[in-house]
Amino acid sequence: MNKPKRSVDDIIREVKSEFPFPDIFDSTAETVKEIATVVQVLKPEGGRLLDIGCGALDKTTVLQKMGYESFGCDDFQDPWHRQQKNLDPILEYANKCGVQVQVQGDDYVIPWDEGSFDVILMVNVIEHLHESPRKFLNSAGSYLREGGLFVVVMPNSVNLRKRLAVAMGRSNYTPARGFFENDGVWRGHVREYTLRETSQILEWAGFDVLKRQTFHGMVKQRLGNPVLRLLFQAVCLPVPGFRDTLLVAARKPVGWTPRQPDIETMDQSLTDSWVT
Repeated sequence: MNKPKRSVDDIIREVKSEFPFPDIFDSTAETVKEIATVVQVLKPEGGRLLDIGCGALDKTTVLQKMGYESFGCDDFQDPWHRQQKNLDPILEYANKCGVQVQVQGDDYVIPWDEGSFDVILMVNVIEHLHESPRKFLNSAGSYLREGGLFVVVMPNSVNLRKRLAVAMGRSNYTPARGFFENDGVWRGHVREYTLRETSQILEWAGFDVLKRQTFHGMVKQRLGNPVLRLLFQAVCLPVPGFRDTLLVAARKPVGWTPRQPDIETMDQSLTDSWVT
């Protein structure tokens, strides 16, 4: 007799109880749940899953326990990860769960076979890039099987908090003090996207968009007051574009090829814009 499938909520509770840093897991739990639910719906048969820029491996370990053979890669060079007292327990827990992890060097080599993954995640990665996301999207496409699922998640550049900040004469960018005090290569956000733009860059890279949505991935950690949190969520109900996080899921079509740069289109786009 087959065992009944466990719910995403049950698995998230289990991972949280085991995770080396439960406070960190709690802060990302809503995003992890949204990703896990979308993957389960769009790729229910399971398969091999690669998490590019896997970070704390919270979502990767949840998906491993859901039955996906999970792999993760990251350079782990964010300040928090550079402390071995933080990184080592996470890598040990991922290994205990059966997740295979590659610590990348400056060349960002992915050591597994191209075309061997059924699902690829790219969560909170693209907004950190100092160059066009085309290279990373091409990489995702190269490692996906035809028909494979590609899921991109990142902060929504036009969420309600940022709109209110701009209306009050404040910046919607990363705080200037944090950027000013940074030493070395900036690891923070460089260019955030709207939901429409995220769909567009996946389409420009040759993927077929299946699903696009916004959700509240950060409101719990950013708004500790439950009354303010409920008010914020209520205001966002009629306007989903006000929510703080976006997700776009796409499929790699048959015959997909890596996208090459188009300098003429780039020049025309910049000429047509109002940016000076």
